[in-house]
Amino acid sequence: MSIVARLEERCHDFYQENHFPLYHNWAHVQEVLEAVGIICAQLNIEGLAKEDLQIAALGHDMGHLESALNHEEKSWQLFKPILREEGLSEDRQERIYQIILATDIQKAAQNLGGRIIKDADLYYLGTEQYFQKADLYRKELAEQGQSFEDPEWWHFQISFLGQHHYQVPEIEQLLKDTRAHNLDQIYKQLENEHTSSY
Repeated sequence: MSIVARLEERCHDFYQENHFPLYHNWAHVQEVLEAVGIICAQLNIEGLAKEDLQIAALGHDMGHLESALNHEEKSWQLFKPILREEGLSEDRQERIYQIILATDIQKAAQNLGGRIIKDADLYYLGTEQYFQKADLYRKELAEQGQSFEDPEWWHFQISFLGQHHYQVPEIEQLLKDTRAHNLDQIYKQLENEHTSSY
């Protein structure tokens, strides 16, 4: 069994044994892992570089078990002992750590690995699953005490989608049309709600 497969089993068990929020859970981890595979295929990335990205995808949101705040660092503190037990070298652990830190939405990626993991984390923005995932995230925020009325939520999404660009050019090209379509659908939703209020 490959290191990625072993870690996938261990991470799956960790997520199943603990209570994670509605969006940042095992399903999201699997989606990011799948997106990493798609992006690596687009860029012809194989070997250890791909494995490091896959491993980082598996551990990048473990910190949501405690809180969303600074969850990247918390994720690493939970994930690092598992990597040590699996015998990963210190150098490799450091590479994976830096990839996990790159998922911080407030920070710019420092290298290609960082750009790939950022795009994998937000891959859904340019897919037909966008509205389903956005609704889960909204419910997660509500559970954490941050509720949005419909107009406020849609304006927040318009701002986010309108400013978003995938950092890997090939992925921007691949997903930009569906992301733009999703944005158009939000505008239509707001327009319908405005019309129905009269």
